[in-house]
Amino acid sequence: MMEDRNASRFAPGPEGSQRGGDVQYAIMFTLDEAFTGKTVQIEIPALVSCPDCSGTGTVDSRNGCPSCSGQGRVSRQRNFSVEIPRGIEDGTRMRVGGEGECGIRGGPAGDLYLFVSLAPHQVFQRHGADLYCSVRILKEFATPGREFEVRAIDNGRVTVKIPPDLKSGQRLRIPEKGMPVLNSSQTGDMYVEVLF
Repeated sequence: MMEDRNASRFAPGPEGSQRGGDVQYAIMFTLDEAFTGKTVQIEIPALVSCPDCSGTGTVDSRNGCPSCSGQGRVSRQRNFSVEIPRGIEDGTRMRVGGEGECGIRGGPAGDLYLFVSLAPHQVFQRHGADLYCSVRILKEFATPGREFEVRAIDNGRVTVKIPPDLKSGQRLRIPEKGMPVLNSSQTGDMYVEVLF
């Protein structure tokens, strides 16, 4: 007889067990933190395995557990850390498998979904991996070959050289001074709008 390799996938769990619910959690970062990446400490209320019955919902294999009313789980504050990668974008949803609510009577845990928001930045606007900023200079300063410095997202300074025939409102591109591309070795560009 051929072995059914999928049999274990459909094997029943403990009687009355149910998968735990998913948990959603919103986190906010600055653009600077999205540039460097960050380890986030999260504290959330969640249903965890009952310590008195080890999540089975019963004691002595007969009676319902009084600590969890036979559910096999109790409400507790959970603390853990999550690595947020460099280049994370506003609106990103991250799934952390098995970190949601504990299952009922030994069922599998749900998942944790992190919803990422980025706070507005005082200097830069972000479009994908590219950063945009504006700088105002005196009109008489806008002569070809002259240079000025602007801040970069890595907190360094970038030298900008004024090209010939510069017009007010023109954007100058500075390669690879933008944001890291998520899960990539690439980096976006920085665009400086010059006003005078």
